[in-house]
Amino acid sequence: MAPANDVPTDVEKAGQTGAEEHDGGHHLKEAIIDRVAASSAAEKALLWRQDKRIVPLSAAIYFLCYLDRSNIGNAKVLNSSTGDDMQTDTGMSNYQFNIALMIFLIGYFLFEVPSNILLKKLRPSRWLAFLMFSWGAISTGLGGTHNFGQVTGVRFLLGAFEAGLFPGLVYYLTFWYKTNERSVRVAFILASATLAGAFGGAIAYAVGHMNMVRGLPGWRWLFILEGIPSMVSAFFVWFLLPDYPERASWLSESEKDLAAQRLHLEGAKGSAASLTWAETKATLTDWRLYGHYAIYFAVSLPFSSLSLFTPSIVSGLGYSDLQAQLMTVPPWAVAYVCQITVSWLGDHFNARAYACSAAAAVGAVGFLVSALLPAAEYAGRYGCLIVGAAGAFSCIPPMLGWLTSNMWSTASIGLAVALNVSIGAGIGQIPGVWIYKADEAARGYPTGHGVNCAMLFFVSLGALALRYYYALKNRRILRAAEGGPAPRFYPYSAPDITTFKAGDNDYQLSAAMTGKMSLIPPPQSRRPEDSTDETATDDRCNISTFLRVLPPNAALENVTAVPQGGSHGEGAANPAYPVGPEDLPALCAVTVRVASSPSSSFRFGLFLPDPDRTWNRRFLAVGNGGFAGGINWLEMGAGARYGFAALSTDTGHNSTATQLEWALGRPESRTDWGWRAVHGSVELGKRLVEAYYVGIDDNNNTKNNDDDNASEGRVDSNSNNSTSRSVIEYSYFTGCSTGGRQGLKEAQISPGSFDGVLVGAPAWYTSRLNNWATKVAQWNWPADSPGHVPWTALRPLAREVSRRCDGADGVRDGILSAPGRCALDFLADLACGASGASAEDSTTATPQSDSVCLTEAQIETLRRVYGDYVSELTGELIQPGLLPGSEWTMHVVLNYSGASPYAIGYEQYFVLDDPGFGVSDFNDSVVELSARSDPGGATADDYGAVAGAFRESGGKVLMYHGMADALVPTRGSDLYYNRTVEAMGGDLNATRDFFRYFLVPGMQHCGLTDVDAPWAFGGAYQAPVFGNRTHSVPGFEGDPGHDVLMALVDWVERGVPVDSFVATTWRSSAEPSSGVLRQRPVCAYPKVAAWDGVGDVDRADSWSCADGHNTTTPVTGLAAQTMPNPVSSAVGTVCLLFLGGMALLQ
Repeated sequence: MAPANDVPTDVEKAGQTGAEEHDGGHHLKEAIIDRVAASSAAEKALLWRQDKRIVPLSAAIYFLCYLDRSNIGNAKVLNSSTGDDMQTDTGMSNYQFNIALMIFLIGYFLFEVPSNILLKKLRPSRWLAFLMFSWGAISTGLGGTHNFGQVTGVRFLLGAFEAGLFPGLVYYLTFWYKTNERSVRVAFILASATLAGAFGGAIAYAVGHMNMVRGLPGWRWLFILEGIPSMVSAFFVWFLLPDYPERASWLSESEKDLAAQRLHLEGAKGSAASLTWAETKATLTDWRLYGHYAIYFAVSLPFSSLSLFTPSIVSGLGYSDLQAQLMTVPPWAVAYVCQITVSWLGDHFNARAYACSAAAAVGAVGFLVSALLPAAEYAGRYGCLIVGAAGAFSCIPPMLGWLTSNMWSTASIGLAVALNVSIGAGIGQIPGVWIYKADEAARGYPTGHGVNCAMLFFVSLGALALRYYYALKNRRILRAAEGGPAPRFYPYSAPDITTFKAGDNDYQLSAAMTGKMSLIPPPQSRRPEDSTDETATDDRCNISTFLRVLPPNAALENVTAVPQGGSHGEGAANPAYPVGPEDLPALCAVTVRVASSPSSSFRFGLFLPDPDRTWNRRFLAVGNGGFAGGINWLEMGAGARYGFAALSTDTGHNSTATQLEWALGRPESRTDWGWRAVHGSVELGKRLVEAYYVGIDDNNNTKNNDDDNASEGRVDSNSNNSTSRSVIEYSYFTGCSTGGRQGLKEAQISPGSFDGVLVGAPAWYTSRLNNWATKVAQWNWPADSPGHVPWTALRPLAREVSRRCDGADGVRDGILSAPGRCALDFLADLACGASGASAEDSTTATPQSDSVCLTEAQIETLRRVYGDYVSELTGELIQPGLLPGSEWTMHVVLNYSGASPYAIGYEQYFVLDDPGFGVSDFNDSVVELSARSDPGGATADDYGAVAGAFRESGGKVLMYHGMADALVPTRGSDLYYNRTVEAMGGDLNATRDFFRYFLVPGMQHCGLTDVDAPWAFGGAYQAPVFGNRTHSVPGFEGDPGHDVLMALVDWVERGVPVDSFVATTWRSSAEPSSGVLRQRPVCAYPKVAAWDGVGDVDRADSWSCADGHNTTTPVTGLAAQTMPNPVSSAVGTVCLLFLGGMALLQ
């Protein structure tokens, strides 16, 4: 194992002092620790503004809640000397009274988690105000109960409505504060409960003098007078409690930006994003959290028992009923001061585990002594009660802060806190109802004090044990990092400073170094079991190599040395790309987070192959798919196997390809997805590549002479201004679908980013494509409409289309090589009842049926799907339709239960910010709105930039598209290529000098086939089909004749034009071991593959590229597009203005 590095922090790169050595190991200098924990002056001013608004109001809410919850303990003994106490007046026995106390906790337990989920779905101010008014009304109603049944029922409702408050407030703080800022604020809120205990005793003392005023006993007045303030205050909460920073009218725009930036740089999400199922499952199955729950269970028992029985305990010390109310004040007042003090100390000394353990131990000693003292030792037992209460209450805030700081996802914090409090305050408090037995009052309640003593000792030891567990876990993380800096550690003392032991050394790492601020758990790297390679890569794979070139808005999350044969990925935490590559070459894996705006950030990953073994001096960026957010480690692994330094970005969010909720109300995040994350990642990624490989000469020998480096134009190690050609000789991009759009967009906005761009099935006109898919849903839904084409009819239809349209290339093999020439007139022949039509209609046909007949309405639906979608408002072409031959996968646009999630999600979360928008609401004014607003700036329609600056820089484009693609219509790529030719003055030959277009017969979206068509040629996302250990085309790795990426490299670097490449399929299309079934050349437009008429049709050498194009739109123009007429344009504008006005009203 390589020696651990004494790594600098992000602060050092800004010019501050570095780390220094102390006895016993390497520690960060105090100035760095202070810098990590402390905020700037502007940040401190913002915090103070937030604190003035949020903390007092939150504490006041919890004060009233606890007052209404615990006053039943005061009511039990209030005016008991005159027989006017609650228990006597309602005729309850001690057992029944305890049942009434316990039933509250059952309601509390049942409704905590649902309440926290509703807090996230609704505005916090509205939900908390609703809860507050409800429990106030219920508490007031408790003053009108007359028997055990009524008391029990009302107490259950009180528990149900109070359940969501405390976990909700803790969760609410995560919307506003970073992890290192929450503990003290939680303490202030929680301490208001002890303040309520103190005030509750004083209030009960005063209300006791109202006994029988207007004929009501004092205990009834107590409930009424303490319930009314909660009801009244609910209105203030409704209007005054701020929900999220971006909605706070009392913050300036710059303060809103700063508030958002603080949280997003840390990886927090103070917004309305909902908890996903993946996060829910991960939280429920994270067993370390149950250690936290167990400790909170134990501390909740003394907390609850003291809340309910302090008046009874004090009464047992010889005080009268009214005096007992007053004497409950000191224990609660001291506990209030101690809670704040212990929480501050735990944060200040970064020792939450120790703070919790010490406080619990002190409380345990207090209860132990009280249990052992003689019953007559009133003064001593009263002092012990104060000590026990102070210790029991003081260990709760550090425990809650510790839990939230160890949660990777802010969205899952709400669930974890709710479970923690539910198990603790719900289940844990139930025994507290029974431990202070009324028949032990004369003996000083030894059982109650003894149980509380045992629970607090358990808390003390449990906190230390949990701390030790995290230390072991961090040690394993360190070992997994092979001596490099760990990607993320579990803080067991504080969220910012992690102390752990490795060997004989002590390390203290800041959150900025460990990457703890990320939403995503640490990448999961491992060495192969049979690996003996201890070094993996050289000693440059460490944080200090990269920090010197990072800009101020970027932070390293992870630097990991992956050995030969190792793996790297993020598993289920990366739902878009959960499978990581295995059997990698030795490389250095880097993860970076960049703040792209005050309210958004993106991440990217880099694979840097070993410079002494595999690096080919080239850079490769790989694209994403759909609306996915996640680093594409798998495709990066394929790139690294070629020898590229490979990069991928998460585009600014973490979701699957079809989850678009993240975009709701977040224009900056849409921009990250649209273009900024790719552009920023490529720009900074190249800088990091330079930092890693700088000083490697042509023989891959390390150079240490700065003058030599400078003379060769290489980057200076302390400079951000590098000439990437000095180390990176050529840069490339490969992507399909959204990835194809990303490549075209980057070539348009930054012509110098890439020397070559490999583009597959580009979703280049984002707004129009998704509008078309929404329109398709309107044509085909609802399911009971006459024109609905069910999924069961599509495969029989595909077989019928194949019979009608195959053979244009001289071979009838089920592969449509010229589907654009297939006249749609044959659809009329499929009408049910027509001569020769199938007897099976769409209601009886199955996917296995040979053919199907269709109704006239269904035929009309298909004509629309195959045809052009033209705006009824402007007459403009919106999107060309699908090609015949795409029926095999046409269900991806036709047969979701309504619109595809891509389509309707785009309208809801990108265009209109309206999750309630439905397919039936769609019209062409939405098309105009989306086209003009172009959410995220994603549309890649600057053809002149590709034909101009990109071409002039020497850049090359290879674009391909499967002709059986039903997700992104092939004719859309025809349109893009035609418009590029137009931008070149209609000169096709001049266009072919830098841009070549390939149509792949029978291939579906980005790859695969249903008709045994050759489809594999090294395009984006193709290698992962064969597993997570492959790249290129299995059996033809790196051959430019079979691998289109290598063909692009040959064209860029050696000037070899790509006239064709060979596509391959196997007997089992995704199993190369089954043997090659068929190979066929794919020819650059306007050539097409033609059979020689005699050779084996399954051999590529039996085919050649001949004249004759198979596109659907001639290069001379766009026949389907018509000029908009003034009337329809005016109507479109009016509709657009109306739609915009409605959006403003919302």
